[in-house]
Amino acid sequence: MGGIFNAGDAWDKICAGASLVQLYTGLVYEGPGLARQIVTGLRQRLKAAGFHSLKEAIGTECTAGMAKPEP
Repeated sequence: MGGIFNAGDAWDKICAGASLVQLYTGLVYEGPGLARQIVTGLRQRLKAAGFHSLKEAIGTECTAGMAKPEP
């Protein structure tokens, strides 16, 4: 929970098993555009990993076998 400042942070938590991430601190430091940036980045990661939804990626250690996209 917490510590999400970019799509890479959210992706790491999702791959580790998180089904929910908290953006409060990230919003304070990065501003209201953070949510859109994270959604865009997560869409790119899902496509690169071959997933159709975030639900499929939860807990899969999904960075294995693929290059990790930049945040």
